[in-house]
Amino acid sequence: PIDILFTMHNFISAFNIDELNIDQIHVDEPAEKFDITIIAKNTNDEISFSVTYLSEKYSISFINEFFNSFITVLG
Repeated sequence: PIDILFTMHNFISAFNIDELNIDQIHVDEPAEKFDITIIAKNTNDEISFSVTYLSEKYSISFINEFFNSFITVLG
């Protein structure tokens, strides 16, 4: 079996509430916990993806084929 994590981030990068300022900060990703992790980010009317995977278990060609199939399903 393959353990896959998919998450969709759909938020604005910074906003203000009265005197409270909230900013998005970048945090380095921890070690991979799943076989494949796909993160989708919705910004400015487009969706970007990042994919991380266990390189000890999967080759880059497998990941490319897997992700291309995923994009085809999204259609």
